[in-house]
Order: sequence, then structure tokens, then C-alpha cells
Amino acid sequence: MLNKVGGGVEGHGMPPGYYLAILALTFWPGSLFLPEAIAGARFARAEKPVRFLICWALPVWLMFELIPTKLPHYTLPIFPALAILTAMAVTNTGAIADQFGRRWSQVWCGIWSLLGVALAVGLLGFHKTCRRGFRNRSRYIRACVHCRLRRAERDVSARTDTRHGSGADAAP
Repeated sequence: MLNKVGGGVEGHGMPPGYYLAILALTFWPGSLFLPEAIAGARFARAEKPVRFLICWALPVWLMFELIPTKLPHYTLPIFPALAILTAMAVTNTGAIADQFGRRWSQVWCGIWSLLGVALAVGLLGFHKTCRRGFRNRSRYIRACVHCRLRRAERDVSARTDTRHGSGADAAP
């Protein structure tokens, strides 16, 4: 465990801020409304439930951000606290209620919807561009496997020939 604290282990070293950068994907679809939840929690931090959730998520998050070895699943224990804060913000219940209007939620959802459509269109374009390359790559892989199998077959037959005495020094 201590080697993970000192430096990135097994090529999983990432800089601080890595979990914040991937939060939109790992906490999807809750990340749609997480900014609203965090802002609401900041204003309602005097309430006991919100304070408990902040004390659950923030220290653990900071600890994982400071440790150099990072894998996406390390922050999973924080997600229930973030989910409860997000639910409190979206449903306008609990201590975060009425910190922000529904308008902010609709704007944020619209931004994420446009980003999702742009990502889908971009991936479709990438797929069409690389389609021919993937076909050629599969042919190359099949050719490499075929050559390797033929070489292995020759090696096996050469070994069996020398074991059974069918080589050049075998008696007639």
C-alpha cells in the first residue's frame, strides 16, 4: 500500500485532478446535475445532512487526488454521497432545496445534451473515417497469425524428424 502513496505503481500514475477530469464519465448521468448539487451544498453546509455528506466525500476525494496511483474505480465509495447531494438538488428536497431554481437545471441539462449529441456525431464520423483502416488491420492480424502458425508447424515437424532419426545422419 505504501508504494502506491510514494509513486505511480504499474503504470497507473496520474497527476492530481485526474478524478475531477473523469468525473463526468464515471458519475454519469449524475454528473449532469453535480455542479448544482455542489453549489447548493456550499450554501446549505450548516445543515447536518449536508455537512455529513460533505464530510463523507471531500476528505476521501482529496486523499485519492493526492495519491499518485490512480484508477477510475478508486473513487466509487464517494459516489453514494454525491448521488444523495445530487438527488437533493434535482428534486428540490432536503437542505439544498430552493438554492437554485429549475431554470439552472434546465440550462445545465441542455448543455450536457448538446455535448452528448456532439460526441455521438464525432464518434460516428471517426468510425466512418477509420472503417477502411480497421478492415486492413484485421487482414494484417490474420496474416501474422497464419505465418506464426506455419512457422510453429515447421518447428514441430523439424523436432519430430530429428527425434525419429529422419535427419541427414540417419542410417539407411
